[in-house]
Amino acid sequence: MCLMKTCWHNTENPSLKNNTEPVPLPNIINEEEEYKVKEVRNHRKQEHSTQFLVHWKKYSNKNNQWIPETVLPYTKEAIQDYWKSVLSQNL
Repeated sequence: MCLMKTCWHNTENPSLKNNTEPVPLPNIINEEEEYKVKEVRNHRKQEHSTQFLVHWKKYSNKNNQWIPETVLPYTKEAIQDYWKSVLSQNL
C-alpha cells in the first residue's frame, strides 16, 4: 500500500515540510520513492471525485492527508478495509 512520489513527496507537501519529527525514508520501488499507507481514516467528495484521509506508516496524525482516489492506485487494500469498517459501523 504505497503512494508514488510523483504526486506527494515530502519536499512538495507543505504539511510535511514543517514536520519536526524525523522523516522516515521512503521505499524505492521501480526507481521511484514510495510512502506506505498505514490506513484510510475517512472520505469526502470533492467536485467529481472521492478523496480519502490517509494515515502514513511511520508518521504522526498531523501528517494525515486528503488524497484523491485517482492517485492511490497502490492502496486498494487500505481503501477496501476502510469501506468494510464504514459498512460495519452502519449496521
